[in-house]
Amino acid sequence: MHPTTRDHMVMNRRLKRKSYLIVATILFGLCALLAGKPTLSAQSGYSPELSEEIVNRIIEKNIGILQKYRGVASLQRSITQVFNSETGEVTETVELKTLKKSYFQEPSETTVLEYKKNGIIEDPEDYKEDKRPPAYQVFDQKSRERFDYKVAGTKEINNQNCYILKVLPRQNTERHFKGTVYVNTDSLNTVYLEGTIADYPFGLKDMNMTFTFESLGELYAFKKATIELFIHVPIIKPNTRILITTDSLQNKPIPR
Repeated sequence: MHPTTRDHMVMNRRLKRKSYLIVATILFGLCALLAGKPTLSAQSGYSPELSEEIVNRIIEKNIGILQKYRGVASLQRSITQVFNSETGEVTETVELKTLKKSYFQEPSETTVLEYKKNGIIEDPEDYKEDKRPPAYQVFDQKSRERFDYKVAGTKEINNQNCYILKVLPRQNTERHFKGTVYVNTDSLNTVYLEGTIADYPFGLKDMNMTFTFESLGELYAFKKATIELFIHVPIIKPNTRILITTDSLQNKPIPR
C-alpha cells in the first residue's frame, strides 16, 4: 500500500475522488425528491394501519411526479473543506459553481462554471466528476422493495407541519438511504431530510447529511445540503474530516 511516494499520491487521489463520488451519488438521487431545531408536536405516533395509509399516499404522490418530470435543473454553489485531524485546521478547500441537471432515475449532467482550489482559480474543465448510478429514490414504484417505513409522529419545520417518516433500507448498499424524512402533512412534499447511506465503502467510517427542500408547485427540490464525512486510512488519510455544503441558487423542473 505504501512502497513509494507515487503510490501514496495515487491512492490519496483515489480516496478523495471516492469521497466526492459518495456525495455526488447522494445529491443526484436526493436533490430531486437547516432550519433550526424542529419542535416536536403533541402527536408522537400512529397506528400501523394509519402509518401504512400515510406512506401509501406519499409514495403515490411521488410516483405521479416521476411520471411527469425527469428531474430538476439547478444552479448550485458548493464548498468542500478538508480538515487536519490533529489541529482541526482546513488543509484544502474546493469551491464550485455548477449548472446541474439532476435526474430522478438517471445519472446527472453537470457543467462546471467556476472551479477554485485553495483560493486559486482553476480551469473548470480540469474538475472531473465520476459518473455513478444515482441513489435509490426513497419514494417510487420500487421503494417498497427497497425500504421499510414508519410514521413516528409530526414535527413543525420551517413553519410547516410534517410527518416524521423513519426510513430503513432492506439492503445495505451505498445507494440505499437510511434516516428520517420530514414530509408536509398537506402537500406531501419533502421538507427536510437527515441520515446517511446504508453501507460505507472502504475508508469511510461515518457520514451525516441534512437536506432542506423547497417546493416547486407539486414538485420539490433541495435548497441546501450539508454532508460531513469521516475518513480513516492509515498513513494515507488518517482521521480526516471532510465537510461539504451545497446551496441551490435556482431550481427549475425538467418535464418529460
